[in-house]
Amino acid sequence: MDTVKTNNSDKVISWNPSSITRIVSNRVYLGEMIYGKRSTNIAGNSSIIRHPQEEWKVIKNHHEAIVSEELFEQANKMLHGPKKRDTSKKKHVLVGKMICGGCGYALSFKPKASYCKYSRFECSRHSLLKIPECCTHFKADILEEIVLKRLNQELMIWGDSYQQAGNMEAHYESVLRSLKDELRDNKLEIENVQAAKKSLYESYALSDMTAEEYKEQSSSLTMQLESLQEKLGELQEKISVVEQEYDVKKEDMKKIIRYSHMEELTEEIVDTFIKKIYLYHDKSVEIEWMFGEKI
Repeated sequence: MDTVKTNNSDKVISWNPSSITRIVSNRVYLGEMIYGKRSTNIAGNSSIIRHPQEEWKVIKNHHEAIVSEELFEQANKMLHGPKKRDTSKKKHVLVGKMICGGCGYALSFKPKASYCKYSRFECSRHSLLKIPECCTHFKADILEEIVLKRLNQELMIWGDSYQQAGNMEAHYESVLRSLKDELRDNKLEIENVQAAKKSLYESYALSDMTAEEYKEQSSSLTMQLESLQEKLGELQEKISVVEQEYDVKKEDMKKIIRYSHMEELTEEIVDTFIKKIYLYHDKSVEIEWMFGEKI
């Protein structure tokens, strides 16, 4: 922070963003005299009433201006205009995915600086925990190359596995069709057993059978119904699992087609395919993928 000493006293004025903003925004330098910004309460106490800017009184050309209107507007536009984003502090695409394989804590990203010529990931816990397997540091650019190469290799493997499975869509639709046919037949059997129980009760009510006969046949139908209802639940669960698995496979295939032969890692690609990356002291890299099970 720069300072300047006034001519008539030993008081030191600091040049800081606030003081510069006040000076650049002060219309007195345009030759204007402004009053009526505040007033004292007429009730006689010492409270001060601040008035909104639209109620201020302005006398133009009150004194000689030291800056032009054009220069004043330009300076204020620069001061109050939209701020440029600091791209030098842009987050690395692998931040949030990096884990030290030794201690299990997240690795910190350190950008290139005057004391280090390359950006890197490092374990900030190593100096405290002294775990031999901790990854002390790993160059970020080399890590990106490794991850990109591994990802492209995995996409090729996943793509081949889907192709080798033949017509995936026909396979899953055939399985679902068979399960749904079985489900339909099961529901029909349940309806038949329920109808048989109703008919049995009507026969008993008309005294067409003894209580012992009714009890025996009713018990048998109840057991059949319970078995069919249990099977109904199993079939519904199987259908749900197959449908979910089918959806996962279709989404995986879309990702393979979209991102095959990528040349650069992006945050979107990393979030799509990578769950975690583990780095070890011997510079080995272990990647935990987001993809579904290979078929």
